[in-house]
Amino acid sequence: MRVLAGASAAVVVSLVTSVGAQQANSPASVERVRLALETLQQQRGLISPTLPPWTAPAPTRLGILTIVPPQKNGEIVRLIVPVGDLVARAVHAVSSAQYRRAEKKAHQEVLRTLQSFQARLPAR
Repeated sequence: MRVLAGASAAVVVSLVTSVGAQQANSPASVERVRLALETLQQQRGLISPTLPPWTAPAPTRLGILTIVPPQKNGEIVRLIVPVGDLVARAVHAVSSAQYRRAEKKAHQEVLRTLQSFQARLPAR
């Protein structure tokens, strides 16, 4: 890339000096500039072939975060946080914990009732 920049700078400097020595309205100077620009364009095509059109990267997931390409000027990165999903998970976790506590309490109540019932039975 630096070689290309250096070569193009050398071509431009040589063109400027040769064009300055000739008359500005001379058809020969205009023709020389046109030919120099065409050769530079051809050389550039040989060094860096045309790139495929830009395709936006796919969204990337990092845990609960989703990283998507920017959509507005000035954005560096756009993060998507699934707030609704997080709230639903929290509500589900709380209700599951309440269910487990109620089930454990009911199990302990049944055990206490059975123990008190067995304690009231006559001894054999």
